[in-house]
Amino acid sequence: MSNEWWTTFFSGNWLDVQRNMRAERTSEEIDFLVRALNLKPGCRVLDVPCGNGRLAIPLAERGYKVTGVDITTILLQEAQSASQGANPGLELVEMDMRDLSWIETFDAAFCFWGSFGYFDDDGNRRFLKAVHRTLKTGSRFALDIPNIAETILPKLQLRSWSKVGETTVLENIKYRHTESRIDTEWTLVANGISETKTSSMQVYGFRELTFLFSEVGFEVCDTFSSLDCEPYELGRRAYFIVRKM
Repeated sequence: MSNEWWTTFFSGNWLDVQRNMRAERTSEEIDFLVRALNLKPGCRVLDVPCGNGRLAIPLAERGYKVTGVDITTILLQEAQSASQGANPGLELVEMDMRDLSWIETFDAAFCFWGSFGYFDDDGNRRFLKAVHRTLKTGSRFALDIPNIAETILPKLQLRSWSKVGETTVLENIKYRHTESRIDTEWTLVANGISETKTSSMQVYGFRELTFLFSEVGFEVCDTFSSLDCEPYELGRRAYFIVRKM
């Protein structure tokens, strides 16, 4: 498996999966971000990585100044097209999420839809440091992390399938316990065409993440199990809210 699997993963049938997956939760996620990040009218918000702008665009439409960062050209082009290029509150930038160039610019930031954990420990730490630099002191950063150990391991299924839009998605998972990493082979079938892709995600325990956040200058404010801000419970999706100290 390529160490930089994300550079080619977001293409082909996966784009249709991404357009349909979680689309019905967009409004709920936006409401959660506004509440959990304590967003004020006109504040500057960083969405990293932003993908096709599923969250960045509606946030900008609500009047926030949103900067979306992603490394995948086609996703940024989709976001630009979806926003019709006419939203003055939206800025889209093609950039590696580990190499953010802003310094103390944003009032809030978020990393959603399981986009944390692509890299090895050094790469994930580098990403957190990069976000930390972009934020003003006291600003909040929200992370949607479905793959922490306490969430994923109690109910891990090595093989599963689902239907997303018109695409059948089959997952074949291998857990590398010595490295705390999950490798997934994805088979995507749509319109008689089958594609196979691979991804690899680092799995952190709750305590490890807390130390990692602290190491780069964040403190954990809250951890939720749902977009309704329920306290975290074992086996449920995790939403971390951290603050720049």
